[in-house]
Amino acid sequence: NNTCATRNLLEVCAAQDVKHFVFSSTAAVYGIPAGGLANEDTPTAPINPYGTSKLMSEWMLRDLSLASSLRHVALRYFNVYGPRQSPDSAYSGVISIFLNRWRSRRPLTVFGDGSQTRDFIFVQDVARALVAAMDRARGGGGGIFRPDPIQVPAWRPGFGAASAVEAPTRIATASDPTAAPRASAARS
Repeated sequence: NNTCATRNLLEVCAAQDVKHFVFSSTAAVYGIPAGGLANEDTPTAPINPYGTSKLMSEWMLRDLSLASSLRHVALRYFNVYGPRQSPDSAYSGVISIFLNRWRSRRPLTVFGDGSQTRDFIFVQDVARALVAAMDRARGGGGGIFRPDPIQVPAWRPGFGAASAVEAPTRIATASDPTAAPRASAARS
C-alpha cells in the first residue's frame, strides 16, 4: 500500500510540477545492519514488507527528482514516540506500553534477557526535522537523512541509553522506587 500510494502521489506531483517534496521513510530500510548501528551511508537491506515498500518509495522519489525539477528530502525515522500515542495500537512502541502499564499499576514485562536496545525519537523532534527538511528542499538541497535518535528512553531528560531491563525500571521507579519490571521468555 505504501508503494502504490506514493506512486500515485508522485504522479500528481509530476503532473502539477511540484518543486519540493519531503518524504517520511523509516530506518527499517536498513534491515539488521552489521555491527547493529546504522547511518545514512549504511547499505539498505530491508527484512520486511514495510521496509521494502518505503525503500521502493525512496527510489521512485529519487528517479522523479532525476527526471524533473523536483527536489526532495527523505527522513528515515527510528521509533517515534510522544503524547497521546495509543498503547493498544498494533504499532505501539514500548514506551507507550510501559507508561500505560505503569499508570494502571500493572507489571512491566520485559521479553528476552533485557539487553536489547532501541532508538527512539520524540514526535516534536520529528516535526522540527520535517520543517528543516522542507527548508533544505526549498534551498535546492536534497538527500536522505536520519534524524538523530536517542536510545531508550527519551521521554525524560537525563535517561540516556538503557537496555530493555533498565528502561522499564527507570520508568517505573521515577515515581515509585519499589516498582520493578518482571522478566519473561523471549518472544518468537
